[in-house]
Amino acid sequence: MKKILAVLSSFVMLLAVSCDENKQEHKGNTSVNQSSENTSAENGTSKTTESKAPEEIVFKEYKKEDFTDFKVSLTKQEGLPPVEVKEYDLTKLTADIKISPCKLPENIDISMIDTQYKDTARSLDMTPEEYSDMVMKNFEEYLSTPPKLKVTKTAFDGENLYYIADYDNLCDYSTHGFGIYCYNPESDENTCIYEYSDINKPVKILDMQYHNGGIWIIYNDNMEKSYGYEKIIRIDVDTGELTEELQIEGEHYNCFFYINDEKRLIITTTKSETIDEEYHVTINFKEYDDNTGEWSDKLKGLTKEYDSITSENSIYPTICEGDVIFQSNEDKKLVIECERYRLETGLRSASFIGATSTRASFIVADSISSVIYTYDFTNMTRYIIDLTSFGQYFNYQQSGNNIILSNRVVRNRSWYLIPEIGAVFELMKSNEKQSNSVYDINSDHSITNIYGGKIALVSVGKEPTVRTYTGAPEDYIPKPEYHDLYDANYMEKMVIIGGL
Repeated sequence: MKKILAVLSSFVMLLAVSCDENKQEHKGNTSVNQSSENTSAENGTSKTTESKAPEEIVFKEYKKEDFTDFKVSLTKQEGLPPVEVKEYDLTKLTADIKISPCKLPENIDISMIDTQYKDTARSLDMTPEEYSDMVMKNFEEYLSTPPKLKVTKTAFDGENLYYIADYDNLCDYSTHGFGIYCYNPESDENTCIYEYSDINKPVKILDMQYHNGGIWIIYNDNMEKSYGYEKIIRIDVDTGELTEELQIEGEHYNCFFYINDEKRLIITTTKSETIDEEYHVTINFKEYDDNTGEWSDKLKGLTKEYDSITSENSIYPTICEGDVIFQSNEDKKLVIECERYRLETGLRSASFIGATSTRASFIVADSISSVIYTYDFTNMTRYIIDLTSFGQYFNYQQSGNNIILSNRVVRNRSWYLIPEIGAVFELMKSNEKQSNSVYDINSDHSITNIYGGKIALVSVGKEPTVRTYTGAPEDYIPKPEYHDLYDANYMEKMVIIGGL
């Protein structure tokens, strides 16, 4: 199942760039290590000197005019990027799928099944009796048969892939049964760590994330309310023990984990309203403290207050490498600020991709063009990369100093971009046989999971499952003209990118 592709580019320029970036990223750590292991040559002893205290952060301010623009030509490269890349085939991955309690005979009144669709029987050249027998036989077979694998959420801990397998192929928008599985691609071991089954309490799972030895899930068990009654639970990955952590109430929508970061566990809720004929969006945060086991309404490292986001101006925080970075629009131009620096980009209608201590990247895109701007604080250069000829409608993910592009049109295709030289490497290509049906279960592109300095891209296939029975009321199964309400979502491939 495993195919490992650990490559070093033979392209000298790319290798040199990779090495230079690595030196820049680890320069501080190297000096500390050397300091701690220096020995005294004068007295001949091996006494270790004490490490120096961390250097005080000096706040810097940057403007667009401080940078020299450098337009970079985009070039597609053969092979894989100059970082460690491992690829795994997931097409044969299976789970121990159970039958959902909503399909058990004791929970369904089969006498309610209407088998008297005379027009359908006539179109199938059947007598009403033959048609009735066929409907009952197909329906009973459907109830007694576990569904195919349907993956709904994934998470990643740097080594293992966690995924939710939905057992319920009868009910829409919620589930009466599911299992959480842990798959290790190196050993090919696939283990169920937790299962849920309750006929009286269907749940809708909104989000899942791994953090500090546990799988954290946001879900809703109030089917009358789509949002406003979310609950958060933690499931220990070693013991399967479930802990109820938090219940979120109030007027809001769109509750989910804010970032995928091993250092922080943050959830966010969003509320929209019109005030004085102006559209306002308010984002509220809660952050979990691993030391106290409590949730706080304020982000750690928050250096300024923020209120609401409007169409004219916005100030709101994002997280990069564990640090809080504020985005705001000043005179309709994007500005970012953190405890290390403030950057006035001079860009209108820009979206923030991500940042490190040495650079920040943004995308300006519309229906005609897509351009990436990367500001390098080490050489004060702004790299401008025009993606228009390469394609449009990407999702973007910071990968160290480089960027991962995931195409939202040609689905399950991802590339690795080195901004300063415009080199693009293909990471994932859609299965041609499934190119019209593959999609991302969380949005509409490959699933991205980040943890421990690694990024895991997971491509997902969608296999329509035709329901061959007909004639039942909508409460149980679709009418004859609807046969594709249930899809089996299987994972095709996982690519882990390391060395960030």
